[in-house]
Parts: sequence; C-alpha cells; structure tokens
Amino acid sequence: MSEQEQNFSGKNFVIGAAIGAAIGAGLALVFAPKSGRDFRSDLNQGAMKMKDKASSLADNAQIKGLEIKDKAVSKGNELKEKAVEKGNELKDKALDKSSDLKDKAKDSTVKLTKKAADKSQELTDKTKGKVKKIQEKQDQAVKSMDEVSKKMDKAAEEAKK
Repeated sequence: MSEQEQNFSGKNFVIGAAIGAAIGAGLALVFAPKSGRDFRSDLNQGAMKMKDKASSLADNAQIKGLEIKDKAVSKGNELKEKAVEKGNELKDKALDKSSDLKDKAKDSTVKLTKKAADKSQELTDKTKGKVKKIQEKQDQAVKSMDEVSKKMDKAAEEAKK
C-alpha cells in the first residue's frame, strides 16, 4: 500500500470514529435512565395511552361488528325474500303443470271413454245381429218342425186308415 492510501485510510478511520462517538453520545442522552418518579410517570402515561387506544379500538371493533351484523341481517333478509319469491314461482309453475297434466288426463280419459263406448256399441250391434239371425233360424227350425210334425201326423192318420 502506498503512503497516500494509508493516510486516506487513517483519515477515514478518524472521521468514522468521530461520527460514531457523536451518534453514541446522542443515543446515550435519549436513553439515559430517568429518576423513579419520572419513569413511573412516563410508564403511567404510556399505559393510559395504551388503555385509551385499546378502548378506541374496542369501540371501533364494536361499531364495525354492528355494521357487519346489520349487513348480514340485510343480506339474509334479501336472500330470504328471493328464496320465497323463487319458491312461489316454482309453486305457480308446478300448479300450472299440474293443471295442464290434469286437463290432458281428462281429455285422454274422455277420448278413451268415447272409444270404449263406440267399441261397446259396435259389439252390441254385432251381437244383436247375430242373435237376430239365430232367432230367425230358430223360428225357421220351429216352423220346419211344425211342418214335419203335421206331415207325420197326417202320415200316421193315413197309415191308420
């Protein structure tokens, strides 16, 4: 190291030491111990400030809590109203659908009943026609039997003569 560099380093050291001493002295004055009475007074003042600050924070927290509670109750009421409204809408839709289904079922029942009545009438008419034909054949058979009986009676009488 050159002589100039050594002088510069030494100079810097002296300046740094002086600044450090000045800062240390200032800090010593700031943090110098106080008498018991002054210390207790400062401690009581600090405690009172902390108490006031804690009370203020508690009041603010209570106010914020009430605001949040009011918002929650308001939002809950809004949601309740929406739920009731949606429930009523769903109920109305269900009633409408139920009514539509009832009408469709009624229409279907009327149609099926008409078809059944028509089919029943058709079968009744066919049955009446068949019964009429059977009766006609019975009448014809009875008539034929009467004729045969008369012929037999006549033949029996002729056979007796």
